[in-house]
Parts: sequence; C-alpha cells; structure tokens
Amino acid sequence: MAQRPVTRTRTRLSPEIRREQILDHAGRIVATEGLTGVSMERIAREAGISKALIYAYFSNQTVLLKDLLRRDLERIQTEQMAAATSARTFPELVRNTTHVALIEAERRGGLISRLLEEPSLDTVRTHRHASNVRYLARRIAEEFGVSMPDALALTEIGLGLTRAAGELIRRSGARREDIEDMTVEMIIGAVRSGAAQRRRREKDAPSVRRRRTKSSSSRT
Repeated sequence: MAQRPVTRTRTRLSPEIRREQILDHAGRIVATEGLTGVSMERIAREAGISKALIYAYFSNQTVLLKDLLRRDLERIQTEQMAAATSARTFPELVRNTTHVALIEAERRGGLISRLLEEPSLDTVRTHRHASNVRYLARRIAEEFGVSMPDALALTEIGLGLTRAAGELIRRSGARREDIEDMTVEMIIGAVRSGAAQRRRREKDAPSVRRRRTKSSSSRT
C-alpha cells in the first residue's frame, strides 16, 4: 500500500516572535562579521524569510540596528543591575558586574561594542544605563566616603577598564577567567587609590585656602 506524501505546513509566527527572530539573526551577523556583513538581504536569507517581510517590521537597516542595540543594552543592563544589587561588599559588587560584562563579550563577540562604534546609532541611549551608573557611584561614595561627582568619575574609570577587558577577550581570544580576575583587581585598586587621593585633597583643601587667604592679605 503506497504511503501518502508527508505535507509540511509552515508555522506562522506571532509578530513579536518574528521580530525577535529577525533581531537575533542580525545580532549573530554583527557579532561574527561586524557591521560590514549586515544587509537587509543577508538578514532575510539567514532568517529564511523574504526581504519584504523584514521591511514590514523595520523601515530600514538603521532602524533595525538601533532596535537591536536598544534591546541588547537593556538586557545586559538589567543583568548588571541585578548582579550589583545582590552584592553585599564592594569587591563582590565589582566581581559580579564585571563577570556579567565579560561573559557577554565572550559569548556574543562584542556585539554591543561593535554597534556602539557605529555613528548612526549614537542616539540610542537608555535610562537604565544612567540609573546603573548612579547606583554604582552611590555604592562607591558610601564605601569610600567621597563626593558623588568623584564617585561618578571613579565609576566611569571602572567601566572603562571593563570595556577594555571585553575588547581583549574578543580580539585575542584570551581566557575569560584570567582576564576577569585581573580586571576585578585593577578596578578595586584603581577605585581605592582614587578615592584615597580625593579624600587627601579634601582634607588638605582648608589649609590650602587659609594659606592663600593669608598670602592675599599680606599683599594688600
């Protein structure tokens, strides 16, 4: 008895799932090949859909990449905030947040870094990033007794070291665990040293002002 041929039916995805699928394929291309490998035609081919369908979700390539960057920034910033708020000590805070960032660099090939390098995407910002930075700065201010402006500067230094470590992992294929240990120690050392310097300057500031005032009075 002859068997009937199997008829395969195409699964119709919801708009939300289809949109995420398109962004996922675009992200894989950027992570492995950079922005030069991205085009609407290429993304459609990778996703197994028509280019016209992509345009139904994204009016152009820049809009697609902005949405990709916004989505992934919000995801990693949410993860880092969770890691930060769960830390009881400052070293634990540095370890937790650095771990999240470097795992991202290791697994996704610096996707966010590559997107942030594109000038057409520089308008993409999130409130969560600003709140994350303020939270980290408040922890530094409380831990080391420095002003909020100084704590914000120290936070940016720490984030810069983390970004540099992520780039090293991405470009050289260095072992993430080793880079993570070194980065954590460098951030903790830099923040402690910087905070101590600021406290010394604040302590010396009144005597410096008194000397300047006395010097001005003697000249008059």
